[in-house]
Amino acid sequence: MYNISVCMATYNGIIFIEQQLTSILNQLSEHDELIVVDDCSTDGTAEYIRKLNDKRIAIYVNSKNEGPCYSFGKSMTLANNDFIVLSDQDDVWTEGRLKCMYTQLLASNAYLLSSNQVQIDYKSNQIIDSSLPLKACDSEKCIKNIYNMFLGRIGYYGCTMMIKRQLLDIVLP
Repeated sequence: MYNISVCMATYNGIIFIEQQLTSILNQLSEHDELIVVDDCSTDGTAEYIRKLNDKRIAIYVNSKNEGPCYSFGKSMTLANNDFIVLSDQDDVWTEGRLKCMYTQLLASNAYLLSSNQVQIDYKSNQIIDSSLPLKACDSEKCIKNIYNMFLGRIGYYGCTMMIKRQLLDIVLP
């Protein structure tokens, strides 16, 4: 339906992975894919993902621990589809997130879309974090937002982004 590759790096994330994968897989079509690069987990993360036996999931395990930047980069190079979404191993996707992001990215004619996020603790309680000053009312202030991101005044996180494949030549390695 969407032609999306979800790219994920994992490392000892077994306590998060079931809830996260459920929230992601429920939003993928049969033509989408989830590319997981595991960074030598020792807690059974990769084995759990393999046992799901879902044809949309491709899992790769690094030969040695390389760190999250390497693993995310590798997952993006393995992606086959035109739209790429990054996901940390402890993300839980809000219902309808993927459709909304895809629709907005197409409508904007941009190459990158970043969404809001809500941080939660281990019990799914919302964490109020004043270091994340992004607001919906600032969504149309593109130049100001980019300027403030580069100055470190506002955060931006890969796990909140969808990009078009054309950006890979710029963001990788």
